[in-house]
Amino acid sequence: MEKINVMVVDDSYETRSNIKQLLSFSKNIKVAAEAGSGEEAIMLANEMKPDVILMDINMPGIDGIKATEEISLNVPDSVVIIMSVQGETEYVRKAMAAGARDYLCKPFGGDELSETIIKTYENEMRRREKIAPVTAKEEIRSRVITVFSTKGGVGKTTIASNLAVSIARSEKKRVALLDFDLQFGDVAIMLNVSVKNTISDLVKEFGQLDESIVEDYLVTHFSGVRVLPAPAKPEYAEYITANHVEKIINILRDS
Repeated sequence: MEKINVMVVDDSYETRSNIKQLLSFSKNIKVAAEAGSGEEAIMLANEMKPDVILMDINMPGIDGIKATEEISLNVPDSVVIIMSVQGETEYVRKAMAAGARDYLCKPFGGDELSETIIKTYENEMRRREKIAPVTAKEEIRSRVITVFSTKGGVGKTTIASNLAVSIARSEKKRVALLDFDLQFGDVAIMLNVSVKNTISDLVKEFGQLDESIVEDYLVTHFSGVRVLPAPAKPEYAEYITANHVEKIINILRDS
């Protein structure tokens, strides 16, 4: 087994030193880099692409949650493990939604640290093997059409819904209708589809998103249009970012 390259991210120099000391006893792990801020972590992750990133949640400036989201989007091959203190369960939940694969509660011992890194990394390698395409996909030419207005009540839902159904029926195209009116979207009501999951449920799996996972969250209308409903409650909108929207659209463009 090749050594797992790890980057340690914590604003405390003492904490970083302690973690490096703990990992120095593992023959399977190498600390390849360290960062004292979220900004530095994002820069080094893009440059070095470490196998695993140990990320502290609470840091000044860009915190661990935002840094995890940026790295998960731009450096998907790096696995992020969150480090938190007891009582930060809400922060941990947000970090997992941002793309973290696992978390460690401070303080932790050397064995727990090493085992978590190795287990999380190996699980990620197995997951990638399963989702790797057997053969190259035929290039699919797709188009993204946006129906937008800065004002409510002008008919965006009506236009978007009728357009999607028309394209699906008359041109026999695969059509996905994504409701990004995150607070008051009513595409699902307009098309009278039964809603089980919404985009707010989908982004909880942000770090693992691929075509199969996204399509599992789409509801099928009788016309053949696949619908991604808006969140069930307006307050859920705050958990959905531009990065989430961009990644979902890019995944669906391939299919």
